[in-house]
Amino acid sequence: MSNSLALAAEPLRSGSSALAGHAASTDALHGSVASAWSRLDGGWQSYAREDVDAHMRNTTDELARMRRMLSQLEHAARSSDEIIAAADADAAALFTASASSSFVDDWLDWLWSRLRLGIHITEIPLPTPTPPIIALSITQIGAVFADMADEADIPFAFPADGCYARADVMVHRIAARYGIDIDAIKKVVIRGDLRVPTTYVYQGPYGNDEEVVWNWHIAPAVPVRGDDGVIRYAIIDPALFDHPVTMQEWAAAMSDPRAEPHIVNRHVYGLDDLGKPIFLDDAAARAESRWKLDDFLSHCVARGYCKTKVTPEDLEILRQRCVDAGYCIQNIP
Repeated sequence: MSNSLALAAEPLRSGSSALAGHAASTDALHGSVASAWSRLDGGWQSYAREDVDAHMRNTTDELARMRRMLSQLEHAARSSDEIIAAADADAAALFTASASSSFVDDWLDWLWSRLRLGIHITEIPLPTPTPPIIALSITQIGAVFADMADEADIPFAFPADGCYARADVMVHRIAARYGIDIDAIKKVVIRGDLRVPTTYVYQGPYGNDEEVVWNWHIAPAVPVRGDDGVIRYAIIDPALFDHPVTMQEWAAAMSDPRAEPHIVNRHVYGLDDLGKPIFLDDAAARAESRWKLDDFLSHCVARGYCKTKVTPEDLEILRQRCVDAGYCIQNIP
């Protein structure tokens, strides 16, 4: 038993003796009441009986309240069998002393303060929460890029459209896999007459002849702490590069010297026709991203640029879809 709990046990024993004396006095009082009761006539007996019944109901309620308090004390002082046993032993005395509520209340308040002291002394401090990561290292960002570039369900070889969906999916996967606070990850967006060379040739509405033309483009911007301790953004865009790049390198690849890149909140999904940012919450963005990527992935697989496990029959279906959508010619080489 801890020192504080030993101190708490002593007043229990003293309280028990005091309550026993009080009980003896109460027994004597009950004898006097019984003698007086026998001398009352019928009318007064009825009145006294109602009064005593009311007193007994109050006593029962008081006993129930004290039992609840004792239950709390037992739970709080579970580590001290001696105190619990003493409290149980005094239950009968508490019942007879229940009418003297101020004495019982004072005694229980004192006991509870002693128990709280003992609990505080033996309390185990909670561990300090680990702060979220707000930046990756230079070594980590290389692994992040290789990881994202290897995602088979993201069609990086379909550069004509879907940058918004690719960026959204990558932001969530980077945060989940590398422990970085998702809100520390941003996006970089650029708007202008953007022209990017590509070897991935498609037909139809997104047709290109070794060059993709965009009005705007967007990609994840991951904070990286350099050797000098300064945090800078690394752009993850496997549709254009084979390694992480700075914001300046990323913008230079768009071939429009007047276009300026901007770091924006990760909830910016893309730009509208007027160049205004479009904000989507996580649920809406992920739903939009998934069906867009699945559609573009099917054309990428049909064209032979994306590799995925499909049966020959499924591949023929994807090829026909690509032709019907206008992205592929009838006879795919």
